[in-house]
Amino acid sequence: MDEVHEERITGDPSAGARPHANATCLGFGPRFLHSTGQAYKGGPNTGVFLQITCEDAVDLPVPGQQYTFGVVEGGAGAGRL
Repeated sequence: MDEVHEERITGDPSAGARPHANATCLGFGPRFLHSTGQAYKGGPNTGVFLQITCEDAVDLPVPGQQYTFGVVEGGAGAGRL
């Protein structure tokens, strides 16, 4: 994720209030899941979540294994859905 992509996702926060005044948040990387879970723990089961993933530009093998770090990361992402 770079600044251009982040701006396209978040938009212009000064553009005014959203019509429904729903709270939103944006997180990146592995830490987003923990932070999001802590924010909504104990609340009603009404959250709507969007998870965007992509293939790794460069994938590296896990030493001594027959799979790559991209496979491990992809499996972790799929498990979070």
